[in-house]
Amino acid sequence: MYGDYEAQRHWMEITHHLPIKEWYRNTSRNYLQYWGLDYPPLTAYHSKLMGWIAHYVNPSWVALEDSHGIETESHKLFMRMTAIFSHLLIYTPGVVLWMSTRHTTISVHPMNEALLFVLFPGLISVDHGHFQYNSISLGFFLISVYFLVLRRTLIASVFFVLALNYKQMELYHSLPIFIYILAVSLRLFYHEREKTIVVDFLLSAANLWKVAFTTVCTFLVVWTPLAFYGDESSAFDALRRCFPFERGLFEDKVASFWCAFNPLVRFTDVNSQMMMKLSLASVVLTSLPSLIILFLAPTSRYLRLSLFIVSLNFFLFSYQVHEKSILLAAVPALLLIQELPLTVFSFLTSACCSLYSLCIKDENEKHFFLFFAYFLYMFTLIPKSEGRLRYLFLLPGLLSFFFNGLEVYGTPPIRFPHIFPYLTALYSCTTFLVDLIYLNYYMIRTYLMASPNWGKPKID
Repeated sequence: MYGDYEAQRHWMEITHHLPIKEWYRNTSRNYLQYWGLDYPPLTAYHSKLMGWIAHYVNPSWVALEDSHGIETESHKLFMRMTAIFSHLLIYTPGVVLWMSTRHTTISVHPMNEALLFVLFPGLISVDHGHFQYNSISLGFFLISVYFLVLRRTLIASVFFVLALNYKQMELYHSLPIFIYILAVSLRLFYHEREKTIVVDFLLSAANLWKVAFTTVCTFLVVWTPLAFYGDESSAFDALRRCFPFERGLFEDKVASFWCAFNPLVRFTDVNSQMMMKLSLASVVLTSLPSLIILFLAPTSRYLRLSLFIVSLNFFLFSYQVHEKSILLAAVPALLLIQELPLTVFSFLTSACCSLYSLCIKDENEKHFFLFFAYFLYMFTLIPKSEGRLRYLFLLPGLLSFFFNGLEVYGTPPIRFPHIFPYLTALYSCTTFLVDLIYLNYYMIRTYLMASPNWGKPKID
């Protein structure tokens, strides 16, 4: 019944009218099976703010129970404006901050790179067409990365905790950020080591303590209203809602490994507890190489590579994956557009095409042209130094759009009515796996080539 549009509207309704203790709890006034709130408190506070504004403009938009299913043109405009405003208020400043670290002498001009971030059609389609607010958590993430590159780990921790408390899927980025902060806090790999091991140990411990204290305090600031104005179980209710493992291994025809290869192995027939363990093990094992290198050489380049690799691992192998989760790998990919233009070009094209089934579900088939225009724009930015290889990378992208075209214009066999969305997911997953293998190879090769400088990496 309905979709994410109604979910976002309903959360505004619930948070505006009901006390905090009922936000995450099944009650007579909040039936959780009807688009119950399932994101952390920062999303709830944002929904409450939007609900207050909606009630001020038109109370019928968030009237308790009576507003269910409302989709007037005026309300759609309001919802779309809130998404655009969030994009401009949080995500765009994050892009601007990141671009301030770039240089005009690099392969892609900073202005073009900024446009690739801001106009990324996957994010625009999901947030403005599917009515989400991913730009808020991704904006906080970008700001966190900006401060991490500057080695300002305390303020970086604050912004990442905000991102995590807006959408729990920011866990996709948590491992590289944790390893990076740990490595730079230990002071083991830099020229700034003190004369004695004891002094160096104490300084490292102090750095880690400050980061831990800042992180805990930020969590407390976000969660305290829920505990203070709710009751003793309000926080636990929120945690249970944020991790709904009962929903299954994946949703719809998502381009994850488990969905793409499910017809061959039937992962969905395996015990759910076993699949959770297998998913966790798969994510950890495939992430280890990049995390180890990041720990040994905590530089900006390895941080960005690890963020891309680990977030893609999470998307491919984690439990309970949605199509829009690919955005969590797309933004780290954009951070590498200068170093790996062809790989990023290939990945972002497949990422957009993997979202097209979601566009069709929302009756946004015309987003195909948005994706294709971005594809052509990206291609024009690939440095000519890549030679004829850049033309070779056109073929996988065009094939992605071919599968998208089949979803709209193709007539599936009666026996396999969902074959075209599945083919899109399978093809996208395959390209993701190829990109993942190459990224690991590139990161390991780059690290080994710099082996004479082990222990004393430069900050780039």
